[in-house]
Amino acid sequence: MDLTVKQHENTLYHYVRTKQFKSRILNIRFMADLEQIDPTTRGLMSAMLRAKNQTYPTRRALRQRLETMYDTVYSVSVSRFGTKHVVDFTLIMIDERFTLEGTLLEDGLDFLRDAMTKPLFEDTTLNEEKQFLIDYFNAEYANKSRYASKRFQQHLMHQHPYRGHAYGTIEMVKSVTLEKIEQAYHSMLRHDKIYVSYLGPEDPNVIHARLTDTLPLKGGESDISIIYRHDFTPIRPLKESHPVTQQRWFKAFKSGIYFQDQSYYAMVVTNALLGEGGDSLLFKRIRDDYALAYYVGSSYSPFTGLLTISSGLDARNIPQVKQLVETCISTLKSGTFSDEDLTLAKTFLTGHYKKSYDTPGALIAKALNASLFELPFVEDRFLKAITAVTRQDVIDAANQLNTLFEFEFGGASGDDTIL
Repeated sequence: MDLTVKQHENTLYHYVRTKQFKSRILNIRFMADLEQIDPTTRGLMSAMLRAKNQTYPTRRALRQRLETMYDTVYSVSVSRFGTKHVVDFTLIMIDERFTLEGTLLEDGLDFLRDAMTKPLFEDTTLNEEKQFLIDYFNAEYANKSRYASKRFQQHLMHQHPYRGHAYGTIEMVKSVTLEKIEQAYHSMLRHDKIYVSYLGPEDPNVIHARLTDTLPLKGGESDISIIYRHDFTPIRPLKESHPVTQQRWFKAFKSGIYFQDQSYYAMVVTNALLGEGGDSLLFKRIRDDYALAYYVGSSYSPFTGLLTISSGLDARNIPQVKQLVETCISTLKSGTFSDEDLTLAKTFLTGHYKKSYDTPGALIAKALNASLFELPFVEDRFLKAITAVTRQDVIDAANQLNTLFEFEFGGASGDDTIL
């Protein structure tokens, strides 16, 4: 397995050559600066590009064509990646070694070319996709765990210039017009930075020639770094009332440690030791020892430098859980955790990382990161870095954690308070 990176028409191509899987994956990402676009319009545009096009003018026709290509999977989605808004085209095809004919790759490239370059933007489809997006936002509200997390993020990130949802807001859906959709589409093709990833058994030189010959991609320029260092200022603790049977509690810490910083891997280990997996301090003390929460864990975002603890629990247990969280943080800062705890955290991370090499989508993401951040595409780079993290490294990283925001979701109606 190896990675080959090529440049063509200001578009970056990276190829992962492997015979490990029975499928090929072609992924094309269009990245725009978040502050320069309307995410709701781009979200609806991506949905319309997924639904139909001039070659396949109905949803049924497009679906039937994919079925004839051995149930090839075609998707278009949007996401956020640091300071970027991403429109992601993905095609997953069975390897031709396992088919009765040898034109599947060619057919797939033709299909993707038509999907990207022959859009069919019409009012009926736009209205349908608007309703689907409204339903999506309503479903977020109906799922109280998702909604609580969303409200926490809205409060937490309100001061950050790159805040917001990849699909924008439900309030903006109504204002999106066909004219805006078309403007967003042409802007994407002309101005977005484009990254193409391909995973399959072919010689990179051969597949590169086929891709550049079939797909008319000419990427734009962007001077904005993916990583934006924001100096968060503390936010007053907040409780937001909502009629739920299970209270949600969040606590965010700022670390000032970002992706590729010297202490990055130390913070990755620190987070795993604190709250990732069943062997973490939070899980053992809050779940195993005292059974105070339905779930509890932590997560680290290397693009914001924030570490977040989240939990679902009964309201009466919150004071004790807060105290135990502080105890766990103090344990990390003082270095009084055991050697076994540190080893288990590293084992969790290395095991999870090794498993990711058995997933095509994860390999595609690793190839993109290697290209974006000029990293070696070798498995042992991460493993060696994690293994090298010392107890003192964890102590130093933990001591950079400072409380930023605490949020409680639930309780009686009309009980919104500053904690």
